[in-house]
Amino acid sequence: MTGTGNTSSQRRDPLPDDAPHVLLVDDDQRIRDLLGRYLLENGFRVTTAHDCNTARASMRGLSFDLVILDVMMQGENGLELARNLKSISPVPICMLTAKAEPEDRVEGLEAGVDDYVTKPFEPRELVLRLQNIMRRGRIEAGPPIARHELASDDSTGSERAIDVQINRLRRKIETDPSNPIYLQTVRGKGYILYID
Repeated sequence: MTGTGNTSSQRRDPLPDDAPHVLLVDDDQRIRDLLGRYLLENGFRVTTAHDCNTARASMRGLSFDLVILDVMMQGENGLELARNLKSISPVPICMLTAKAEPEDRVEGLEAGVDDYVTKPFEPRELVLRLQNIMRRGRIEAGPPIARHELASDDSTGSERAIDVQINRLRRKIETDPSNPIYLQTVRGKGYILYID
């Protein structure tokens, strides 16, 4: 990381419910700590993982708006994880790596990543790139559907009844309903349907 962005202070105001949730996967604890703090200060919720197995475990229990992924890690590398994630999920991926040769960038893009940032990097530029990735994703996917829009005006159903209907729909269209690819929850907003 380069630049003079303040990474030492903590965010004082609470994040809004719809703050984007980022999974930061890097085996360098210093980068995880510094970048995690910087992202938090710039309005992101951050979960960190030091390797691909930890990242997968986090993704089984949480929904992420974006993954920041290092290439060179012990064991499985970031490119292998990126290929796997892209085969099962539409989650955007930003590759963060010291591998800066053109062929490295091409390999990352061929793996399906949405952006490729080389180390050292300017934290503010990374934040802008992440915001652009998520903006593109929202345009492609369309607006999320709020829970109350799923119920008709004369419906007396509760939010729990809507959740039950969403779960039934997921069982019909998803390969693994507990890890939905097509019908996803947008925290604080409602639901969004991704179409192949």
